[in-house]
Amino acid sequence: MSKKKNRAIKQRYLDDVRITTVFKKLKLKDLQRECVMRGLSFKEVGISSIPNLHSFLIKNWETPVDRSLIDQYDEWVDNELKELGRDDLIHPALNLGSTQDNETGETIKKRIRQVKPQKKAKKQRTSDGIFAGTKKAYTFELAKQGIEKKEAIKMVVEKFPEAKEKSVSIWYNKAKKLG
Repeated sequence: MSKKKNRAIKQRYLDDVRITTVFKKLKLKDLQRECVMRGLSFKEVGISSIPNLHSFLIKNWETPVDRSLIDQYDEWVDNELKELGRDDLIHPALNLGSTQDNETGETIKKRIRQVKPQKKAKKQRTSDGIFAGTKKAYTFELAKQGIEKKEAIKMVVEKFPEAKEKSVSIWYNKAKKLG
């Protein structure tokens, strides 16, 4: 298999892992809200279990979100309950887009948070263009301070036990040439 295909497969797997970690934090109502906004039929939202909602959301993750569907879903639920003659079950807690204030009894629109995948923090680079906090960056820093090569190697190996002396000496020589 080519490197491009392997990279694409690995990237798709990582995207799926990131998406599922985001979904683990969602409650049933949040999942229902996300599925309604992405176009799952209202009847299926009420019937579906959490795994079904998860799979729908993964398949339709890229689908554009329509927030007006949440209000339509709330109206549909109320109408369905009225048609069944279960007016006693109509409660703002069933609504995905609004809730009821305990003191005044007024319905208040919920602020709907859209699920967004977590962004990775970008790694910082030093002035030399090396990632900060690495063995190489530490070696360059010691070389700039003017510490002797043997002492620098010893200090790097103490801080990073997995560092190899040969690599550190190469980095040290390169830092001296650049600096």
